Amino acid sequence: LAGGFAALEGERRAVEEEKRRLEEQASEQAREFHVEQHKAERRVKALEFNISLKQDLIRNLVRTEQALQQQNEASEAKVAALEGEIEAMRASERERERERERLERER
Repeated sequence: LAGGFAALEGERRAVEEEKRRLEEQASEQAREFHVEQHKAERRVKALEFNISLKQDLIRNLVRTEQALQQQNEASEAKVAALEGEIEAMRASERERERERERLERER
């Protein structure tokens, strides 16, 4: 009987030791999990911030592109108007030249 109690006592100690070891392991794993969770949360926040910056950049680029298109269209319209004025001046110059030549012939 004494041998049976000693064996049971040894088994109880082994079970308690295994329980303590498993609790320490679980505690360590919980700490590691929380550390990794915190790191993941920081990475998510950094990614969200990065995404927000990129969205702002895209909005600014779109606005800039639209403004440049408007400026380009205005410049093209101005160039077309100036080309029209130049052509009108050339036509007027040709008409004056013809008129001058006609007056010279009449002399």
